Amino acid sequence: MEQMRQLARQTLEPTSGTVSVKGLKEEVHIFRDQWGVPHIYASSIEDLFLAEGYTHAQERLWQMEFTRRLAGGTLAEMVGEAALDIDVFMRTIGLRRTAEEAVRITRREADELSSGVVAAYVSGINEFIRSHTDNPPFEFALLAWQPSPWSLEDTAACGLLLAWELGLNWGIEILRAELIERLGEKRARELLPFYPAEAAMVVPTEDRFADVASQLLALQRKVGGSIGSEHAPPGSNNWVVDGSKSVTGMPLLANDPHLLIGTPSIWYEAHLVAPGLNVTGATFPGLPAVLIGHNERIAWGMTVLPADVQDLYIERFNPENPRLYLYQDRWEESEVYSEQFVVRGKDEPITKEVTVTRHGPVINSIMLGFSSPEIREWPGPALVLRWTGHEPANVLMVLQGFVRLDQAGNWEEFRDALRLMAFPSQNFVYADVDGNIGYQANSLIPIRAKGQGLVPVPGWTGEYEWVGYIPFDDLPSAFNPPTHFLATANNKTVHEDYPYLITHDWFPPHRVRRIVQLLTAKERLSIQDFMDMQADVCSLWAQELAPFLTSVEPQNEAERQALGYLSAWDFRMGKDSVAATVFHVWYKKLVENMLRATLGQDIYEHYFAKQLGFAMSHFLAIPDLLEYPSAYWLGEGSESNVRKRDELVRLSLGQAIEELTRTLGTEMSTWRWGRLHTATFRHRLGLGPPLEELLNGGPVEAGGDWTTVNVAGFEYAFGFGVEVMPSYRQIIDLGDMSNSVSMHAPGQSGQPASEHYRDFLQPWARVEYHPMLFHRDVIEKETREVLELVPA
Repeated sequence: MEQMRQLARQTLEPTSGTVSVKGLKEEVHIFRDQWGVPHIYASSIEDLFLAEGYTHAQERLWQMEFTRRLAGGTLAEMVGEAALDIDVFMRTIGLRRTAEEAVRITRREADELSSGVVAAYVSGINEFIRSHTDNPPFEFALLAWQPSPWSLEDTAACGLLLAWELGLNWGIEILRAELIERLGEKRARELLPFYPAEAAMVVPTEDRFADVASQLLALQRKVGGSIGSEHAPPGSNNWVVDGSKSVTGMPLLANDPHLLIGTPSIWYEAHLVAPGLNVTGATFPGLPAVLIGHNERIAWGMTVLPADVQDLYIERFNPENPRLYLYQDRWEESEVYSEQFVVRGKDEPITKEVTVTRHGPVINSIMLGFSSPEIREWPGPALVLRWTGHEPANVLMVLQGFVRLDQAGNWEEFRDALRLMAFPSQNFVYADVDGNIGYQANSLIPIRAKGQGLVPVPGWTGEYEWVGYIPFDDLPSAFNPPTHFLATANNKTVHEDYPYLITHDWFPPHRVRRIVQLLTAKERLSIQDFMDMQADVCSLWAQELAPFLTSVEPQNEAERQALGYLSAWDFRMGKDSVAATVFHVWYKKLVENMLRATLGQDIYEHYFAKQLGFAMSHFLAIPDLLEYPSAYWLGEGSESNVRKRDELVRLSLGQAIEELTRTLGTEMSTWRWGRLHTATFRHRLGLGPPLEELLNGGPVEAGGDWTTVNVAGFEYAFGFGVEVMPSYRQIIDLGDMSNSVSMHAPGQSGQPASEHYRDFLQPWARVEYHPMLFHRDVIEKETREVLELVPA
């Protein structure tokens, strides 16, 4: 272990002094405050973004290397055969192919500002890589690996990977089709409350869809595991109030995006200053610009809009020539890419072929397996993925959009920036120094000639094509509403008479309802009120569901004691709550007892135990099934359905008590939620001793769950450890930007020996913040280190 610590200290990159950097035109000053946030001052936009690229590489190069290799399907080259399946999947999805074409378009068509920004950013990364070949960051030294030069294609691929992880809804199409195939449409609708009655099942059942679906989902889980845990749905909260509801008389804006937990932090806070630009907030290592934050005039925050921007098509290939597929009674030639996979430790590369039709890549062919140079024939349908992110021109627009967003000074310029952001689909809230507030959805959301994007559809008929996108000016939007506030939490944001389909897979509304409760509880709100809201762990879902449990008659003293805790509960999922612990273990047992036998193990896991994409419908479906019990879900018998329901509820409580007694002991008063519900920030190399001690952060106890404003999501199949959390919190005061605060976890630096590697962990767990320093005189007073970059 001491050798590892010594290596970490040896590779620690200093963040003060003077460094010569090629490509700079003039000096750049980087002031780091006591929280490790760099305030970068440059004399030109190009120098500024070159310095940002250098700073990202200085603190997060390993993270950036892993991200670009995951996106590009080249992990096995660095870490060996264990990553080959992941590489095959990612190369099939084709993020790198799209990125390469996007760069070709960028070089022809990008506006001078955005293309100059990205080029400068890439140059800064490469300057750091070039100057540190003899002393690369810790993980590279550990693996005896040298990073290769960064490219424009790498930045584009990193952006596509972020969009991919924020927009996965193809798994829901598979899940919905599985449920329909096993249960029929009526019962599937009971488990998927947003599934509309008029939508029909169109998956051709003769194609053995369920077999292929199972294999697809198994591979998707490998990819999810490579990112840090099983893939779980991202989410977020944001809200804004105008001056009439603020103690300052000016708008306040809050945002906390919910993403997978891990080390280093997904975000890197930075303050970027040059003539014409002064912006601060959360950046994403690998991409230039600030993604969430504020400049001198406006502030913004984002939540996932779960728009349906992915469709699965079933293609019919020619059995005599597997390169041909049927489309409108004619055979069309597919594109076939020969992909070579270099695997560390192997003498020869492995070759696979990827097939792409007019609808996108065939994503199940590789899963079923085939060898080069021929495409092997496989059983079942060929599933093809269509996604807005596969359009290279869309990548170009996103790069332009974020640069313009950082410079926007009013509502019109803000919306003009969002017009360019084809993905990821987001709900933006807005505020400005003139006192205005607003909400705007972005993204290219397809309009379909037929169907609603709910399940895989035939690709050979031509009936289910995309015929355009929802016009930007028809996307959900609001400006200075009469409510004097706006809030989103991945919930449904349109009325029933909205003329376009955005999605049928909205998140349950419990978080946004709680946010609105808190926003309307007081006449005027302060920054402290916003902090309390981001820390709130009251569950309206638990409040809705708990009466089914507390109304049953206990059968023994342990059940009587547990029901006593639940009857006195205020529905807060605090880390010291015994009731929260009993409730969640009971709920897990209840759903297992109600659904597992009927759904079968695989579909039960996809629906409930292992979160798949945005599959959170059980939070709405289970209360409905308890409110309106039926023999289908509770079993046949002479007893009334209500009695059978109550017996099942009590049986599940007994099983929960037995499980908690085994795991937490016999003393019920010690069954605190925080004992089960902990957050561990795992590094991708921190898989065991001695590296886990050096690289991982935590565990720390956490409150909350999926349904609370302070989200702390988990998967029931793997216990109750936190997997999705508020990855960044910000509260912006438009009356005085210097009052604004933020926090992320576990720390700013990706260097294990840095004091800022996990110094944010405990404050994050306590929902504490640090100031977002913005004015230079204050920044210089609070500066702890100064790094001066000078032209080489």
